[in-house]
Amino acid sequence: MKKLILSAAVLLSIQTMNAQWTSSGTNIYNTNTGNVGIGTTTPSTKLHVESGVVTVSGNNSYGGPQVVLGPAPSNNNAWGIECMSTGLNFWRPFGYANAGNYFMFLKHSNGNVGIKTDNPTAGLTVNSNVLIGNPASVSLPSGYKLYVETGILTEKVKVAVKTTSNWSDFVFDKNYKMPSLQEVEAFIKANQHLPGIPSADEVVANGVDLGEMDARLLQKVEELTLYIIELEKEVKALKAQK
Repeated sequence: MKKLILSAAVLLSIQTMNAQWTSSGTNIYNTNTGNVGIGTTTPSTKLHVESGVVTVSGNNSYGGPQVVLGPAPSNNNAWGIECMSTGLNFWRPFGYANAGNYFMFLKHSNGNVGIKTDNPTAGLTVNSNVLIGNPASVSLPSGYKLYVETGILTEKVKVAVKTTSNWSDFVFDKNYKMPSLQEVEAFIKANQHLPGIPSADEVVANGVDLGEMDARLLQKVEELTLYIIELEKEVKALKAQK
């Protein structure tokens, strides 16, 4: 008799569980394949929410709330979305190699996004190298942070100069030794470009550093200015002899 009562109780519990996982309007529905539907009786995936909003709330031992795709919340190589208890939101759609190394971080207090950093100080902060283009055809050269295939269009470019020695005002120093025009002429005939200026082949092979090239061109302008000043003095001297 006790076995019969126990069997009846188990059967009643199973029927009650089945009732919770069958269609009730379109609130929750579990198909024979194990798919769960909310707002639909024909769930096409393991969890199918139709025309609704999913809310995950409450903290857990990892901070939370979390939606994690992986072996465990905040585990290595886990993927997911998490809202930390501190109120900072970060998104890890690409996973992370070790706990605390954020691949993508969304700071909810200001909307800034960080790549490989949890402290984005601008709209987008990238703590890594950046390549914009087809990685099958271009690569980021060593020693540079950004490569853009086909070019950049902008209204303004500002190039920083580290120290005053990287600019060309040294030409006006009284100890600066100006090359003679004869020396410049001989160099041009031998090399087909100005001294101190890279050749066309060098530019093709290595590109142009805008800050350095502007300084070199300024050096040539300043040298030309000094040549003209000396030439004017010679002309005045000749005129005075007449």
